[in-house]
Parts: sequence; C-alpha cells; structure tokens
Amino acid sequence: MRDSDAVPAHGGIRSRQINRLHALCVATTAGAYHGVPAVPIARAGNMAAAGHAFHLSGNGVWLIDTVPTAHIDVRDAALPSDRHASATMIRKAAPLCLSILGTIAMLWAFVGGAGNALPYPDPTPALLADQAAKAEHYGLIFILGMLAAAAGALWLLSRSRAKKRSRDTDR
Repeated sequence: MRDSDAVPAHGGIRSRQINRLHALCVATTAGAYHGVPAVPIARAGNMAAAGHAFHLSGNGVWLIDTVPTAHIDVRDAALPSDRHASATMIRKAAPLCLSILGTIAMLWAFVGGAGNALPYPDPTPALLADQAAKAEHYGLIFILGMLAAAAGALWLLSRSRAKKRSRDTDR
C-alpha cells in the first residue's frame, strides 16, 4: 500500500488533539519518511456545497472539524518540484556553459592556427593553399568562439544585474 493510499483508507482527515483543522493547511506531506511524499488536497468548495460546516476563527481563518474521504484527492508531491528543479538548474547553467564552450573553441582555434602558421621547409603551391584554407577555418572558429564567450558573459552579467535590481526593490 502506498502512503498516499492511507489517507482515504482511514476515513479522511480528522482533527484529533486540536479543536479544528485549518481549511487551507490540510495539505501536508504524508508519508515523507516511507517513500514518495503525498499531498492530500481537500476540495473545500465541494464540501461547502455538500453542507459541511466551516467556522471562521477570530483571526479570520476558516476551520473545519473533519475532511471526509469523498472530498480528498491525493497526489504525489515530488514529481512537479523535481522537474522544476531540473529546469531551473539548466537555466542557471546555460550562460556559464556558453562562456566556457566559447573559450574552449577560441583556445582550440588559437593552438590550431599557431601550429598551422609554422613555415614549411619546402612549400609547394598545394601545401600553401591548404595552409591558407586551414587559416580561414581556424579564424572562423576563433571568431565564433569569441562571440559565444561574449554572449555567455553578457548573459551572466544581465542576470546578476537583474538579481541586484530585484534585491534593491525588495528593500
């Protein structure tokens, strides 16, 4: 039996040691110690339509005595947050990866171009043409690497400035 199956199997959610349940805080992570956390979601609108009594506390919080099984949906809690965490990690890593890959491309083109520029002891016209074609190739790779590294650096800079602006407006 999954932990999320335990909530409906035991007759719903009941207030035990406390007087009443907080209507908005019924969703808890049940079973987090024994597997995938499950979130029981109480359908308060359906409960009100069915005639269940809600009580307004002195500080403006809606309370209820029990949440019957018929008004509970149970969902796994871990899946959406895992996908969100992966997407957030990729968004954070993308500008840094772009800068690093651009820098590697520039270094590769620089080393390859330097090795290609060495003089030949007995150059032939075909050898010189091949050397010129390789020089253009390495030059293009160097320029593309430089553009990628600059784009990644500007992307990082704009994100750090946006974070600074949001911190300044929060104060």
